[in-house]
Amino acid sequence: MEAAGQKSKEAHDRAKRAFLSPGETGSVLELFRWFENLDGPRGLRAPKLKERLNTVADSLLEKQFKRVCKRSKAFDTFDADERHKLRIACKNLRYNAELFGQLYSDRKVKRFIKLLKPAYDRLGELNDLRSAHELLTSIAREKPKRAGLPVGEVLGWLDRGATQTLVGTSKTIRRLRNAPAFWR
Repeated sequence: MEAAGQKSKEAHDRAKRAFLSPGETGSVLELFRWFENLDGPRGLRAPKLKERLNTVADSLLEKQFKRVCKRSKAFDTFDADERHKLRIACKNLRYNAELFGQLYSDRKVKRFIKLLKPAYDRLGELNDLRSAHELLTSIAREKPKRAGLPVGEVLGWLDRGATQTLVGTSKTIRRLRNAPAFWR
């Protein structure tokens, strides 16, 4: 528990430094500046703004959905790193679908997100199982006497969970690939 807690703290500290980095802050400030200029003297009127946002959102969502579809083509043959890349693509699509979904038909957006969310969640479960597997293996390797548990049995249990989750994830990914895109 102590070793796992230390690794968790280190990961949290890295994430915090990344989020508070000048680049991240600059991106947020640039976005605020862009929205502020839209309302300024040379800014766009509300109908034009919605039109422009829809155009940008359509393009962004389409690009991200194509990325998800492309990255998920051979899902059943993926290793953990490829599944993680797909998870990141799903995460980007999900957050943007939720953000820009306000510009579209509520019913269509909800239907799409209802298919996207389980795909993202299941890919997250697989990533968590992989991380637990790696953490346990690392702890057992670094401090074999302190591990104090039947490592092989726990790893087998994690592998069984991953196999079951993989089957469900594969079905979920296929449904997502065939989902009607609300921005089209």
